[in-house]
Amino acid sequence: MLKMDGKLFLILTRAWDMAVISLVYAVCLLPVFTVGAATAAIYSLHFAAIEGEYEYNIKHFIRRLSENFKQATKLWLIELAAILLMAASAWAAFWLRAVDSPIYLVLFSFCLATFLLMAGWIFPLCCRYDAPLVTQLKNAALITFTHLPISIIVLALSLIIPSAILLCPLKFLPALLFFITIIGLPLLTYIKARLTLKLLKKLEKQ
Repeated sequence: MLKMDGKLFLILTRAWDMAVISLVYAVCLLPVFTVGAATAAIYSLHFAAIEGEYEYNIKHFIRRLSENFKQATKLWLIELAAILLMAASAWAAFWLRAVDSPIYLVLFSFCLATFLLMAGWIFPLCCRYDAPLVTQLKNAALITFTHLPISIIVLALSLIIPSAILLCPLKFLPALLFFITIIGLPLLTYIKARLTLKLLKKLEKQ
């Protein structure tokens, strides 16, 4: 029998809390428009937990969502605009046969890589610091290029879930989505939060 004050009970309780928050987070990703605010909110909860403030409940998630909503949504819309711009560029290049040009391929690959690497820092910075949009984007770019190895690791972690979904056979997709929502999403976001916060705290001391 589990003791209500035992370590195992505490671990199971916190795992359940994270699973519930992860489910709420996943639901908030569905409207697309709220992706930015929800991602900033989940990072904010993870940062708080790492620094000793345990706030894994729906009330605190909604509060963090509300606090970060305005700026995180603006940053997310900028990301969406960048995605659409690159997609339009790729489509135009395909029809104009510019994809055969080495110069275009190099430029497009550089822009895509830069965008993906910067994206890993935008919402951690958003929930950590109160700064103008331009400053947040500039800091994301600076961290990306001055700390490239950790930026690549964060990007690799971010690509695990979409890659798994794309490669998963259709008949196993419901089970995979359930696993991702309950275990994969909270675990990966927590790992990314630990990595990003560790570097941000190091930079704060400089």
